Amino acid sequence: MKIITYKTEGNSDAKTGVILRTLEHLVCKYAYLVPDGWRFILKMQVAGETKPYYHLDVQSKDGGGDYARAKMSTLEKFPKRAATGGDTLSNLLKAISMLDYTDYYKQISELESIDLLTENMWVWLRDEVEFAPCYGGIRIPYEDLIVEGDEISTEIGEIRIAFSGASQEQDIFFALNIFRALNDSFVEIYPNTQGRLDLSKLEKVPAVKFWLDLLGIREA
Repeated sequence: MKIITYKTEGNSDAKTGVILRTLEHLVCKYAYLVPDGWRFILKMQVAGETKPYYHLDVQSKDGGGDYARAKMSTLEKFPKRAATGGDTLSNLLKAISMLDYTDYYKQISELESIDLLTENMWVWLRDEVEFAPCYGGIRIPYEDLIVEGDEISTEIGEIRIAFSGASQEQDIFFALNIFRALNDSFVEIYPNTQGRLDLSKLEKVPAVKFWLDLLGIREA
């Protein structure tokens, strides 16, 4: 694998190690699901801040996973979305309109279904609009109580993950598996922090809810 971007504030070596070890295990064990390569992006950001305090962008050594960046961009441009994917033609057109893009808009509006998007339309959405109407991007809000000496502070923020390289539903599997490993490691990495995750919106997305249940991921 190759690291495209790695930006962090403070010492995040342990967290990064968990992510990279889990990612390496998954893409090796399930290599048959990502024969053309993959890409994984994770960002952690405090509410109200303009930039993430943690940003890791990793790709297979031979490239691939071309939709990961567009999935992350979709989550960032539409902060109320819990996940990418599941779009209807009408809300795809609404998104394109809100982002003020006009190329291909008329042609897409004349389609009967989002399933009829041409390859050129998909590439335009991915590279120009940076919008991905496909699964594989997830958002997890969190709230932490941090104990430092005799002081307790609260941090509210979110974790954003995007994976691309397998099928849409399998991309969710990869993204949530890495999140689960990261979540399981927080108690050891941050012993002075009590955290709570908000999975309520993700649980309303059937394709994501399926994997949450199957992988046994819970809020606490």
